[in-house]
Amino acid sequence: MKGLFQSLTLLFAFLLFVPVFGQHPPHPPKPPVAPKPPVVSKNQNGWDNLGSKTVNMKADTDHLLVTAYEGAFTKVKFHVSKAPIHVKSMTIIFANGEIQHFEINKDFPEGSNSKTFDLPGNKRVIQQIKFQYSTIDNGNGKAVVTAFGKH
Repeated sequence: MKGLFQSLTLLFAFLLFVPVFGQHPPHPPKPPVAPKPPVVSKNQNGWDNLGSKTVNMKADTDHLLVTAYEGAFTKVKFHVSKAPIHVKSMTIIFANGEIQHFEINKDFPEGSNSKTFDLPGNKRVIQQIKFQYSTIDNGNGKAVVTAFGKH
């Protein structure tokens, strides 16, 4: 009986330590990854997403900054989502300091697109787009305006 008790004790002790030895060593921490520059997303028609701006219900003007890495464009348009908005005008400021102003004065329901605006001259690098608008309160919250450019 004493031999059986010792054998069972030894077996029990062995079973307690087997899972410890069967575990994998801890993985070393992964080195930090340097942030990648933003990627311009293209939709199926070749339009680059230049950025979005959530409309500030208290202001009547918003600026959408566009960086030079996105390149030069010949056309722009915008899409309105989440809520309707009345766009009074759109002003495009180019990297060379020139300005192109478009009078729009139109209501855009949620999910609608503007017409395509041709940019004069050769391809132009856009620095920022300024929207002048008035909000239309329908209880759906703030509108989001997304600008697109075509090379």
